[in-house]
Amino acid sequence: MALDPVPYQTRTAWAVADGFVAISTAVDGPYLRSLQQAGRPVVLVSHRVDGLACPSVAPDNRGGTSGAVTHLVRHGHRRIGFVGNLAQSDLQERYQGYQEALRAHGITPETELFFPAPDNLVTGGIVAGRALVAAGLPVTAVVAGTDGNGIGVLRALREAGRSAPDDLAVIGFDDSDEATRSDPPLSSVSVHVDHLGELAAGLLLRAVAGESVPPVVHSGSATLKTRGSCGCLPGTVQEPDLPDGGTSARERLAIRLRTVLSPEPAPPPSVERRLAEGTDAAISLFAHGVRDETGRRDLRRLAGAVHALAPRYQVVRDTMTVLRAYLDDLSAPPRPGDSSPRLRQGGPDGDPPGPAHEPGRPALEEAMLELALTVAAQDSARNDRVRTTLYRHLSSQYDVTAALLGSDDDPTTLSWLQWTDVPFGCLAAVPDADPAPASPAVGPEPDGPEAGDDAPLPAVADPAETLTVAGVHGDGLSPLLGRRIPIEEFPPPELTDRLDTAAGEVLYVLAVRSGTMRWGILAAPGPIDVWAVHDREVFNHLAAQLCIALRQRSQRQELTAAYHRTRQLAENLRISEERYALAVQAANDGLWDWDLDRDTVFYSDRWDRMLGCQDQPHEPSPKRWLDRVHPDDLDALEQAVADCRHGRTSILEYEHRLRTADGTHRWMLCRALVVHGEGGRPARLVGSLTDIDDRRRLEERLRHGALYDELTGLANRKLFLERLAAVLAEHRAGATGRFAVLFGDLDGFKQVNDTLGHSVGDLLLATVATRLTESVRAKDLAARMGGDEFAVLVTDVGEADPHDLGEVADRIRAAVSRPYLLEGHEVRIGMSIGIAVSDQGHLDASDMLRAADGEMYREKSRSRQPVR
Repeated sequence: MALDPVPYQTRTAWAVADGFVAISTAVDGPYLRSLQQAGRPVVLVSHRVDGLACPSVAPDNRGGTSGAVTHLVRHGHRRIGFVGNLAQSDLQERYQGYQEALRAHGITPETELFFPAPDNLVTGGIVAGRALVAAGLPVTAVVAGTDGNGIGVLRALREAGRSAPDDLAVIGFDDSDEATRSDPPLSSVSVHVDHLGELAAGLLLRAVAGESVPPVVHSGSATLKTRGSCGCLPGTVQEPDLPDGGTSARERLAIRLRTVLSPEPAPPPSVERRLAEGTDAAISLFAHGVRDETGRRDLRRLAGAVHALAPRYQVVRDTMTVLRAYLDDLSAPPRPGDSSPRLRQGGPDGDPPGPAHEPGRPALEEAMLELALTVAAQDSARNDRVRTTLYRHLSSQYDVTAALLGSDDDPTTLSWLQWTDVPFGCLAAVPDADPAPASPAVGPEPDGPEAGDDAPLPAVADPAETLTVAGVHGDGLSPLLGRRIPIEEFPPPELTDRLDTAAGEVLYVLAVRSGTMRWGILAAPGPIDVWAVHDREVFNHLAAQLCIALRQRSQRQELTAAYHRTRQLAENLRISEERYALAVQAANDGLWDWDLDRDTVFYSDRWDRMLGCQDQPHEPSPKRWLDRVHPDDLDALEQAVADCRHGRTSILEYEHRLRTADGTHRWMLCRALVVHGEGGRPARLVGSLTDIDDRRRLEERLRHGALYDELTGLANRKLFLERLAAVLAEHRAGATGRFAVLFGDLDGFKQVNDTLGHSVGDLLLATVATRLTESVRAKDLAARMGGDEFAVLVTDVGEADPHDLGEVADRIRAAVSRPYLLEGHEVRIGMSIGIAVSDQGHLDASDMLRAADGEMYREKSRSRQPVR
């Protein structure tokens, strides 16, 4: 998947920020050159721009894959392949490093051993892995350009009944969390992206301070993290290169801990401090044990260092291996010049003979166990925080969605932010918020128009563009409302001055746009926690929801205006017909003149052409008209004519359907006036027939669109809640039996939408809706609640409802989980379903829906819990 630079053109914060870090292909060269010309320092991360003289930070891509190849050669492999997508320069460098390493080991690279992946994700790795299997596994090992590709290869092997490393050794690149959880755990190259970020920030701060920073590339380091997929045994720690000459046990411990916790050659100062603290704590712990306060303090210090530097199970296990090596060093005879205190051997009861500050092996083994338990407790506490934060965000998103999409309130007021943890925020609108070529939004845009619909953009937008503050959230910000702010000066100091930077708080500034519609910019604060929920994605989601709400409001306004225009046109026509003479009023419509005495009717040529029967015999009989009237409309029309005939009214106005020559029915508006004869009795009905089929269909579409989802044809949230409230009221009145709500959320839909595009995602949602409808009874109501969420209202639930409802849920899951073939892609998804039953004491329809929603998330959480 090629990642071309997007033409980002908004000059947001150019007069506010002191400098900029540009990551990967976030912006293009002309934009960065304009930044430099404006006097703003720029540091690039993970890419280069031709003709741009500025410092850059890049991972050691070549060195990383070279180390991976060398490791595989040491395992005895000579037939080593490469899996990846070479659209990005990073992947090209990794492939070059792979080729250079092969040559360094006397192996000639073969183009046949390169297996292309269509993207950098797991899906791309599966494609390449299947190609490997289809070729008969012509290699014994592969290096994957990304962890996603590596995990995909592992899945393709398992799909074919093969395994790693027995049939194929695999090493990935990026050292992602997913790599540690794959089966088997994926050996991977770490480029220490957090340290790359720290290096880039340091370079920018130096430039902002006025220091001359040379425009050169600052390379990071790369370290191979071995796990089961390459053939290394669990618990194996690569022995680091020790200095020539003798080293003490303490020195060897420090070197080994560095290898496990932060293997970079030159880690940042913050990491160095943690490493030194951990090493000192380990040495002190082994000198005292854990049976006094000093030892317990050392235990907490060491556990804190391990958890802060690398909170992963494998790192904790590797740390135990290093500490056991240190324990063995203390037990062995001292090397020449080694002044490290030796370990005393314990007596029969395990207690060490000698002073209390020289614990024996059993006591130190106990200390290591306590360390593992302490780190595990810290990790468990972190996971609890992550889960709590995630649940809080999910709950908040439910409320935000209801506030934005379930009400007619103006979303630009930001009143919906009250349902979040965001303390303050500001929405600045572009002039008139007219459709215009849009700057790319931060993060993915769900279910929106394709970005490719945008018109070409200039390199940098007009610096004089001015925003208008449309909405604020937070105490003391109301004076900002209506203020006009140059885009280069947004966000204003009223926002930036509120940030708690000491606590790691930053200001997220996101474009609110969709396709070619650009509304404005949203600014709100949030923390940075790389081990918890990505707050940036939370804000991206909020911006996307705001965008959808604004787009829906715009569409509603357009539809409402069109509806009122249509109604006004019809009303104007009615008034005009009353104002002018009968002949003029019916001039452009089908005229008819009914002689009530003779019971004959004159039909104009226009009347015949409207129905397409101009070539048929012209019978001057009312039957020619009445026989074409839809059966459901005939009685009312005949009654209206009878009222005119008998003098009960002098005006006839009735809408009905008429069958045309091709057999279809069209809506017609019939208007007529009674012409009185001698004695004032009704003698004639003279009128016109107006084709209003388009208007009626528009009205029907408007009515249908208000209650049904356009994409799937299912009931929408509004109709579902109305029906649920009605059933709940009937149930409380004793008029209906028990009923239940099934709330489902698709598992895996976002990945399909992100990788295959919105058209496939929309087709998938429509197909899911069809399967859902087929899986329930005709009297049950299925609805799409928004996004990839669905609900079913099941009525007349029997006494055995837990089993019956479980069978319904299982039937839905089975139907949804069947493979889909969409535009040439086989797609598999699942559905998590929560159930709420009417006798559980729900306050109202929304409360019952929330209960089912909560059950669904609990099921989703249970299915995602790791097996320990």
